[in-house]
Amino acid sequence: MPKGDKLTDKQEKFCHEYLVDLNGTQAVIRSGYSENGSRVTAHRLLTNDNIKYRITEIRDELHRDGVESGKIMTAEQVLEAFTKVARRVDTQDPKMGDVLKALESLAKHKGLFEQDNRQKAPQIIITTDDIQKPDNSGTSGVE
Repeated sequence: MPKGDKLTDKQEKFCHEYLVDLNGTQAVIRSGYSENGSRVTAHRLLTNDNIKYRITEIRDELHRDGVESGKIMTAEQVLEAFTKVARRVDTQDPKMGDVLKALESLAKHKGLFEQDNRQKAPQIIITTDDIQKPDNSGTSGVE
């Protein structure tokens, strides 16, 4: 805990309940707080530094346990799985839609698309050296 303060039993339960569905209001109610004013209570709890710290601790523990048990894939494992589908490795006759979805996910991960999914355009830098100077001979250049 940041300040060394120990959480109450209700606060500890709130931290666990919040991680169930990330719904502060419902976590407050499930933790035994009054339903009246539950939104205000949730806001108060979620802005408390000790509670934020404890939620992060619990989330990290759950993630670590999930990865170690094989229940949760690491980011590297997700990318590896997408790559296998895209390359049609170790799959039983993958559907083209699955392959395209895997390729799209990999492309997004690699930053090939902007957030709005428009393909990134190459940047073109034009300097004054690249611009042709006007012909001051009095002709328009059109023949």
